[in-house]
Amino acid sequence: MRTLFYALGGGLGHVTRQLAIARKLMPLIGGEGLLITNSQFAAAVEGESKRCAGLSLQRISANAAKNEVAQFVSEQLATFNPELMLVDTFPRGIAGELAEIFAAKPGFLKTVLIGRNLPREYVETYDLFGFAQAYYDLVFVPGEISVWESFPGRKYVPPIVLRGTDEYLPAEESAKILRISPNESCVLIIGSGNLAEIFEQDALVAELAACWPQHWPYLRWAIPPGIELAQLPFANSRPNLVVQHYPLSELFAAAWVLVGGAGYNLIHEARSHGLPLFAKAHPRLYDDQALRAAEAGGLIQTYESLGELHSMLGKLFESERLPVRQLDRMQDGAKEAAKRIAGLQANS
Repeated sequence: MRTLFYALGGGLGHVTRQLAIARKLMPLIGGEGLLITNSQFAAAVEGESKRCAGLSLQRISANAAKNEVAQFVSEQLATFNPELMLVDTFPRGIAGELAEIFAAKPGFLKTVLIGRNLPREYVETYDLFGFAQAYYDLVFVPGEISVWESFPGRKYVPPIVLRGTDEYLPAEESAKILRISPNESCVLIIGSGNLAEIFEQDALVAELAACWPQHWPYLRWAIPPGIELAQLPFANSRPNLVVQHYPLSELFAAAWVLVGGAGYNLIHEARSHGLPLFAKAHPRLYDDQALRAAEAGGLIQTYESLGELHSMLGKLFESERLPVRQLDRMQDGAKEAAKRIAGLQANS
C-alpha cells in the first residue's frame, strides 16, 4: 500500500494533523507513506516523521510560487503513484493544482479529505462541495465547527491531535525538558502559527519578562526546532527561557497555563490537557481563529494586548485557588479516522 499525505498550507497545523493520522494508519495498512508539505517548520517535524515506520517526507519551500507548487505535487504523485491519498483542508490543493490532477485520477486511487473549516464564500466560489462529491471517497469533519458539517455523507471524528491522552509525558519529564524543578510548573508561551508571528512573539515575551513578578511561576517560551535564535533578539539574549521542541504538546504536563494563538492544534491540545489557554486570535485567509476560540469556551480566553494578557495572568495567579487540571479524556480522532480509512481501503 502506498499512501500519500498532502499537508501543504504552511504553519504546523496541516502537517501535524497528517502526522497524527499517519502514526495510527500506517500500522493498520502497512506499506509506504509519503508526507508532502510546505510548512515553514518542516525541519521541526522531520524527527517525528522518522518515528513512523514506512513514512518519508518531502518538502517544498513555503515561498514557492503556484506553478512551482503544482509541479512539485504533480511530480510527487507521478513518482510515488499512491493508492491512497489524504488531503488536509484544501480539496483542490493550496494552488488549485489538484483540480487538474484529479481530473485524470486513476480508478484505483482512493482519496480522503480532512475537512477543517474554511470560509463559506471560498467554498461556494470554487464549488468545493461539488468537487468533493466528484473526487473524494471520504470526507471527515475533525472535531470542531466546520462548513463541511452540511456536506452529504461527511463523517465526524473527534479532534485530531498528535498525542492521545494515553501518550502524554509525565510531568517530571516535561519539567526536565523545560529546565524547571520536577515539583514546579510554568507559564508556557507557545510559538507556532508562522515565522512572522514568532518574531512578533519575541517582543511580547521580552515585555512580559521585564515585568514578571518573582512570586509567579517560571516563564518559558516554546518554539519549534530549526529556528535560529540569532534571528530573535530577546530569545538570543535570554536562551535560558527558550525551549525548542516538537511536538510542543509534550511540554504541557509541566505548565499551569498556556499563552499562544488560536490555531487548531493548540486549542484542542489545551482542552485535552485541561489547561487554561490565553489565546490571541490571528487573522487568517482560510481560517477563523476567533470563532474557534469562542466555540471552545471553557478554559480558553482571548486577549488583544500585552496589558490585557498581563491582567489575565495576574487574576489567575493572585486568586486564592488555581484551577485544578482535569484531563479531557476525549476520544482519539486520529485513531478513529485511521480505522475508517483502513476500512475504506479494505472494502475497495
